[in-house]
Amino acid sequence: MLNTNNNLILTDSLSTLRSLENTTNPTDMAKIIQEKTNELKLRRINITFIWVPGHSNITENEMVDKAAKKALQSSNTKEKILINRLRIGHTRLTHKSLMAKEEPTKCTACGVL
Repeated sequence: MLNTNNNLILTDSLSTLRSLENTTNPTDMAKIIQEKTNELKLRRINITFIWVPGHSNITENEMVDKAAKKALQSSNTKEKILINRLRIGHTRLTHKSLMAKEEPTKCTACGVL
């Protein structure tokens, strides 16, 4: 029998994981994920988020990256991404260090490093 009480979610989005750790002033989306994760914990279903570095020559990761790049070629997708980034406050102005691969600075919008 498959045990579905312990689950992993792997992501290469370190900024997303950091926003999920922010319980003081979370974004709307982070708050929803935090609430759903807590609801699952009450039902004895554990969710563990794990960061994996992107572009690490992992075959499956490279396949997903290619599919994501293909999806980005749609102008509709680009617009959705832009709207989402604006909604959560992650722009080049607020998260320049992530996009430039520099040491992070504390975000004034969400309080996350």
